[in-house]
Amino acid sequence: MKDTVLIMEQPILNADAKNGLLTGQATQSYELIRPAGVYESMFKVHHDLGVFSNTIVCATFERADNLPLTPGLLYEAVRQVISEHPALATILVDQPSTKKKGRTRTWQARLKHICLEDCVQFVDHVAETEQIIRLLQEEHDVRFNTKDETKPLWRVVVNGSTILFISHHSICDGRSGMIFHRSLLAALNKVTRQHPENGPEEHISTDCDVAKKDLKPDLLALLKLIGMKFSIWVALLSYLSSLLIKVFLRKNYTFFNDITYEVRLPSKEYPVPLAERPVTKLERMSLSPSRLAAILKACKKHGTSITTLIETLIHVTLASELYPSAKIGLSYFAIDLRRFLPAEYSNIMGNYVSSHQCNHWLGNYRKAGATSTANETQIALIWRLSQKAKASLDSALFTHQTPLPVSNALGLKAIGEDDEAIAAGIYNVLDVAVGKTFCVSSLVESESQSSGPWQMKDIEFSVSAQKSQVGPMFYLAMASIKNGQCTINVSYEEGVLQSGVISKTLEGVERRLTMLLEAEKDS
Repeated sequence: MKDTVLIMEQPILNADAKNGLLTGQATQSYELIRPAGVYESMFKVHHDLGVFSNTIVCATFERADNLPLTPGLLYEAVRQVISEHPALATILVDQPSTKKKGRTRTWQARLKHICLEDCVQFVDHVAETEQIIRLLQEEHDVRFNTKDETKPLWRVVVNGSTILFISHHSICDGRSGMIFHRSLLAALNKVTRQHPENGPEEHISTDCDVAKKDLKPDLLALLKLIGMKFSIWVALLSYLSSLLIKVFLRKNYTFFNDITYEVRLPSKEYPVPLAERPVTKLERMSLSPSRLAAILKACKKHGTSITTLIETLIHVTLASELYPSAKIGLSYFAIDLRRFLPAEYSNIMGNYVSSHQCNHWLGNYRKAGATSTANETQIALIWRLSQKAKASLDSALFTHQTPLPVSNALGLKAIGEDDEAIAAGIYNVLDVAVGKTFCVSSLVESESQSSGPWQMKDIEFSVSAQKSQVGPMFYLAMASIKNGQCTINVSYEEGVLQSGVISKTLEGVERRLTMLLEAEKDS
């Protein structure tokens, strides 16, 4: 049975002459809050034009007596999490632009009521790695219906003791997924203490009335409030650097010179056709707790981080094994900007992520990967390259008056605020800036123990494929929890990369990690 989309009457709008914002009376299913920020609007455009679908953060919840997660327990816990985080009741609605006739402005609105059956789903338990990967792939390819103004832009899928939190990127980033699971853990323990035994299934309530709780300011408004300023010169330099690489470097001078896709930028008039929307493929590498601990110890010894080490090893593998004629490697890191905000925002759900691009000349990377056998010179070179990558990232984050990832975020304001302006501007920028790149993102949870019977064991993180030409060729998402394993999920668009590129890349990274750790034992 198809979902019924409830078409709501448009609210009566009035312009506030003082601040230029619109105010509107509440509709039946939602209450208008404010115009969305450029970030929120941009990811709505990405989603609706078929460029990108969602992010997923998974966590496993267990208790010593092995009792299961029941619907009654979970519904009540999720209800408490919704009351704590207003982002979970936020939807995006189209409103007429007040600046240009015939254009659309995205607004944030608050749902008045959520039916938990609409957003919590129990599936047949799967445990094998291949089955879990298949489940993640399938969920990435289930897109939200942003025109349905009665349902939230997130959902929970319960796979045995593992919970998948799937969200629209306009309302949540990867860190938000971890915040959701922390809040859910606290709620599960609270509900368990209050109700040691759940009642019969027929008495379970799936209704959730949403409390009126203020949304925090959007990312760009927050950055402006704390005095962060956009530098046009930094933005121009970054854009021109990417443009020069795109225009003047030969096709085979970068990674992914053998990709296959139709060259066409999406637009409001020409969204990505349904048949051509990216289908997410996923491959995985896991690091056991002991192996992860050894890598972290080695990284600390050599003055680098696991995130920059993995990025370095990807460049080494691609340069030496897969693209021997490439001259420059292009990548970027996803950066959580909460680190630059006041402490009160550290536990706020929303989209607070930006990026920092790194370009590497590949001569030394190719030398470092010339053989797969242990070689002291090559091992030392890998550590130096990783140290250099970390120093470059630290410089971008901490040595500029406005950190470079913050400047990147603030620069989006120049594109415009209407959906049409965003769609017309953002894809030209992305075509230049992120074509033939890969992205590395890391999600680390430092605490794993709670005082209640429920404990969080393992986490993982995954990002849907983004349409080629306006997104990275692959997205590497690392996630680990204290005393747990590290799961690395690599997502990419089906049918674009040559067969075996991702598997060979992960094999090369894992082989070189083993080489580095063996050398540490001998030192």
